[in-house]
Amino acid sequence: MGEKAGAASIFEFLTAKNPKIDYPAPTSTKLTARSNYLWPKQLKAWTEFTFSTLKSVYGGRLITEARRTSGLTLDYPRISAESDCVVNDEPTTICVLTKWNHTIVNAALEEDTVRRLFHPCIWRAKMGQDDSAYKADKNSTRLKADAGAVSLCKVCRGSQDMSSAPERLPKDYKTASKWNSSPLFGGQLTDEAGEWRWGEVHKQEAMPIRQAYTYCVQRGCRYGCILTTNEAFIFRIKPRTTERGVAFPFLTRVYGFSTKELTQPSLGHRRRAFQQHPGIEADSQDRWVDGIRFHSLGEPQRWQP
Repeated sequence: MGEKAGAASIFEFLTAKNPKIDYPAPTSTKLTARSNYLWPKQLKAWTEFTFSTLKSVYGGRLITEARRTSGLTLDYPRISAESDCVVNDEPTTICVLTKWNHTIVNAALEEDTVRRLFHPCIWRAKMGQDDSAYKADKNSTRLKADAGAVSLCKVCRGSQDMSSAPERLPKDYKTASKWNSSPLFGGQLTDEAGEWRWGEVHKQEAMPIRQAYTYCVQRGCRYGCILTTNEAFIFRIKPRTTERGVAFPFLTRVYGFSTKELTQPSLGHRRRAFQQHPGIEADSQDRWVDGIRFHSLGEPQRWQP
């Protein structure tokens, strides 16, 4: 792929056309699955999140800064169609997402004025065995996300350095030819109310949602995402209201849903998890998730001003 000219603004930088991906047959059609994955009880569309949201947050300063064209040097990463854009498994997915999307997003967030005005969190790569937040507990059963986000602001982090700062946005990578979010919205897995159809929560197509949701619960995060080279599925966890008017926790995505653990005997474990992570209420046994999906690579759905 030829080298792209630099962007004139952060907005242009972040909404540039993504590389075209070639999808040979995947090396395997299986998805990671564990019996101890939690699940949200309900999935709902995250309808409040629109371009108007971006224009209004921070009193309009965010979109103004994103459109600023003076004093910027924003060069696109070099990427090879032959070696980087052939994706048929998770390692090749991680390669292109890291080289292209990760690099662009972090360059935008680390721009001097953005960093000073908005105190952003940056995309943190692989969160594996060396994640210092888990070193102390050798017997920890908490799962380790593929990537995450950590605050750039020293004041926000306090005495913690970047390696031990709290997680803000767990990310899970999936191969686009093996998984996409369409079954969640086509009525195959959930009913009209967004609640799981009988037995569907145990299907392979549901496992990425459960996996990413589990990362969020275990790390006390309200937001999470699943990334493929075709879409970004972003969700939030929030309380839902039952017919009896009682508020419980739930998961929302930009498409959305709610939460429940795999089996009733594991209820106690879920309660302990909520108690350990005050960001999600200890009495929140019943949540839904709001979710949104954006095309990530290939032909993207772009924000229109």
